[in-house]
Amino acid sequence: MASDTISFARGAPSADILPHEQVREAAQRALSSDWETALSYGVGIGHPGLCKWVAERHGDLDASQVMITNGSLEAGAMLFQHLLGPGDRVAVEQPSYDRTLLLLQQLGVELVPISLEADGLNLEELEAALEQGPLKFAHVIPNAHNPAGCTLSAEKRRRLVELAA
Repeated sequence: MASDTISFARGAPSADILPHEQVREAAQRALSSDWETALSYGVGIGHPGLCKWVAERHGDLDASQVMITNGSLEAGAMLFQHLLGPGDRVAVEQPSYDRTLLLLQQLGVELVPISLEADGLNLEELEAALEQGPLKFAHVIPNAHNPAGCTLSAEKRRRLVELAA
C-alpha cells in the first residue's frame, strides 16, 4: 500500500500517533518499582493502583467500583453477559459496530434497530420502539460513533436519560 494511502480496513490508530515513548517510560517505571505485580496476572478487576487512579480521576469514586478491561469490546462483552439473556429486547443504532452486534446476537437477544441522524440516535424511533414493549438495554455510541462518525447532541443526551429513567 502506498504511504499516502489511508486504509479504512480496520479501526486501528496510525502508528505515528501512538505515544510509544510515554508507554516505554511507564513500563520502565512499573518494572523498576514493582516488577512482580507488573508481570503477574493480577486480580480480575485489574491492577489495584490503576483502579484507584481511575477512581480518583473521575470524581473520587470508590476504587472497588472500577474495573479495568482490555478495551470497550471486552467490557461490553462482560456487561452484556451479565445483564442480558435470550429474548431480551435491545435497542441498537443502525449502523453500529459489527462486533458489538455479533456479541449481542450470540446471546440470543432481539435487536431493535434505531436509525442515526446527523446528531445521533433517532429518538422518535426509540420512543416508538418503547411503545411496542420494554427495552432491556440500549447500546449507544455517543461520541465519534463507529462507523457513522456522528456525535449525540446534548439535547438528545438529556432526552435519552429521561427515557432510560
